[in-house]
Amino acid sequence: MGASADRRLVAGRYVLGGSLGRGGMGTVWRADDVLLGRAVAVKEVELPVGPAGADRVALRERALREARAAARLNHPGVVTLHDVVEADDRLFLVMELVEAPTLRDLVDGSGPVGRAAAARVGLELVDALDAAHRAGIVHHDVKPANVMVTADGRAKLADFGIASLQDDTQRTLTGVAAAGREADRTMTAAFGSLPYVAPEQASGQRAGPAADLWALGATLWFAVEGSAPFERGGPVATLGAILHDPPGRLTRAGPLEPILLALLVKDPARRPPAAVLRSMLEPLARATPDPPTAHASRATTPTPTGSNRPATDPVFATPVPTRPMTGTAHLPPNPGAPTEVVAAPWPPAGWGEPRPAARPPRRRGRERLPGWTAPPRRRRWGRRLLVAAGLLALLALASNLGEADRRSDAGPAGLGDPVRDGQFEFVVGSVDCGARSVGEGFGRKQALEQFCLVRLEVENTGTEGRTFGGGHQYLFDGDGKRHDPDLDATVRHGGGRLLSTHLNPGQRLQGTLVYDVPDPIDVARVELHDGPFSGGASVELA
Repeated sequence: MGASADRRLVAGRYVLGGSLGRGGMGTVWRADDVLLGRAVAVKEVELPVGPAGADRVALRERALREARAAARLNHPGVVTLHDVVEADDRLFLVMELVEAPTLRDLVDGSGPVGRAAAARVGLELVDALDAAHRAGIVHHDVKPANVMVTADGRAKLADFGIASLQDDTQRTLTGVAAAGREADRTMTAAFGSLPYVAPEQASGQRAGPAADLWALGATLWFAVEGSAPFERGGPVATLGAILHDPPGRLTRAGPLEPILLALLVKDPARRPPAAVLRSMLEPLARATPDPPTAHASRATTPTPTGSNRPATDPVFATPVPTRPMTGTAHLPPNPGAPTEVVAAPWPPAGWGEPRPAARPPRRRGRERLPGWTAPPRRRRWGRRLLVAAGLLALLALASNLGEADRRSDAGPAGLGDPVRDGQFEFVVGSVDCGARSVGEGFGRKQALEQFCLVRLEVENTGTEGRTFGGGHQYLFDGDGKRHDPDLDATVRHGGGRLLSTHLNPGQRLQGTLVYDVPDPIDVARVELHDGPFSGGASVELA
């Protein structure tokens, strides 16, 4: 079978058809494998313009080695890389053709996803990344545009096999960060995925599996919040936020919040490993899915030429949508023929937010019914009851103020004393430092210097249910330096429920938070919080 004049033949086997998308690393084509008679996706990789001569040859050889290693990765959560060939001084990656939109397209078109759906996607991506890391492969470019979501809600991670190219491109990042507007243009061209680059990767250090987990946290943040955690509107500002700032405020994540914050820790050694992430995500993934958003049937519309929307790099058989779509577009073998739209459920169940039911129209004005007469006027006891209730509230407030004064006279709270912040009442039972490891067997974790174990009890004394998050409870030393809990060590020590647990009014929770701290250390106080932005309550230890 030959190739027509408008359909290129690559390596004597792959006939390139229509373009599926274009990103920072090249163009993705729909193609036919004439040897096996199947449809595939082919990425035509463009090497960075910087290397020349022997350096460019070495870069190409390393890219070939890594792509061939990725081709041996066989996992249902990974877009399979079938082959890698070199032709006309270019690299071509031959991949499984996945007819599905990306996570970015879903969020852009339908809004943030539900928590349960995000947890299920996160669990599948954790499994895919763990399989790759066990095979010695680091993705280096986990981002929403590389996560394909099928009609049944399953996630597949694309773009394995170009790690060396991505890594070489990113080395220019820190070198141009101080060059002002010209640097902005340089980084925009080379870093379409900058908001999802881990701090160690952005600062030019060697990036390992922990960098993929950081990018996973940023990707899930985007899924539930609709924006990246460190996006600041420009490459230089975004880079500075990744390196130095805490992530933004979560408003929709709910029980996912401590997981996302644990993944976005600056220190790679403190990010939870895959096994811990599974134990954190599995209960949330089994939760009842959020109701899907109803969408009208619409056809897919390609991104217009000249659009200012950032280019994505998809590997799926639908053009990048600019509005919600309900089907999959099959491209015909002839690029000039019209696209066939096949109806299919979109987005998957659990994505987007439920729309409120329409309220019946209210009748305006009064309508006097036949035979109706006004009832006799009653005495207005309601006002008197309100006045009496107000007086009782003032008396209660005065009593509470007096009780607070009596407590303040007793000095600051210490071990065993109850303290309250928001709806939660806390009691710190003990603080023990000096442990060198926690956990048992293969789950044992060594401290960088020493662990401090804080025994804690919390009770919801309010009138509404509330989620307790262990990541908001801080240990301070005598110099005023804050130490955050090591959530991975906390889980290994048996305090997994302290990471994120919903407490109804009157419910209690006990456990031990683990902190990895310097040795020696002078622990001064524990600061306990109802939420990430609450005022906090202190327990003095000195």
